Amino acid sequence: MLSTDCPNGFVHFNNKCNAKCVYCGPNLSSAWVLEMKNAGMDVSKFENYESQYQERLEKFWKWMDKNYQNLKAFDLLGGEPFIQEETWTCVDKMISMPNPDCDVEIYSNMQVKPKLFKRGMQKLKELAKTVRRIDFVASVDCWGPASEYIRFGHDTETFKANMDYLVNECPEIIPTMNWTVSSLSIPYTADLIKQVIEWNKTRYVSVNYNKCVDPAIFDPHIFPEGTFSEHIAEIKQLNNVMYEGRGNTDTYLKFVDTMFEEVDKSPAKPELIKRLRERLTQLDSYRGTDWQETFPWLTYVGHNL
Repeated sequence: MLSTDCPNGFVHFNNKCNAKCVYCGPNLSSAWVLEMKNAGMDVSKFENYESQYQERLEKFWKWMDKNYQNLKAFDLLGGEPFIQEETWTCVDKMISMPNPDCDVEIYSNMQVKPKLFKRGMQKLKELAKTVRRIDFVASVDCWGPASEYIRFGHDTETFKANMDYLVNECPEIIPTMNWTVSSLSIPYTADLIKQVIEWNKTRYVSVNYNKCVDPAIFDPHIFPEGTFSEHIAEIKQLNNVMYEGRGNTDTYLKFVDTMFEEVDKSPAKPELIKRLRERLTQLDSYRGTDWQETFPWLTYVGHNL
């Protein structure tokens, strides 16, 4: 549930989450647990923890009372913090114990109704008065229907409405994004970059790229060399615009460019491509989705290997 190593700490209360990202699982998402249960799978190990959880939660509150004001950094992780009651209990506790030396980060998929999102942001604005800074880290991978498939439960319009509010109405909170580059996201990343470039006209949004390597079928390296060349060329061009004005831009752009170049030149792994299609077909049977409609290029890639 929690990890602390003064002067830094983070808390992961539980796996309560309203999304079922394709590369995630029941450890980090209660929505995954429910789906697996409905499919007849044994999920008892993910459900039978309530007594132990309550005991650990009480220990955590006691730890917070004793140690929070000594922290230099503290992160609120998920599941999805915005739908966890413990998050707001924790925020209230932090507000009551000002720590002007603490940097706070809160992570979110931003998939709560805009009315509820605004309510939560008002609470974070109160917290911002008591800490050194708050970074809001929005998790997303690409844009449009592909994003809604990859992060099942994600709604692009909801995300945009909440991000618009964060960028335009919350100057006390620093907007940041974490993007996961996976075997499905690259052809649809440019549209997300274009959206961030628009937000940057109002307020700079910091973007960090991460690469999915586990499960292996979602590692973007599994496809034949050149599969994403056209998309990567556009991504690299747009990244130059998106990161303009960011400190240490050249170093980070080199890192991102190298990551995509490695993906573009990696040898194919046909067995993993086959397993990816099989896995998506399985997910479709639970979710009523259709990967061949969302990712038509995946129907053909790798068949000649």
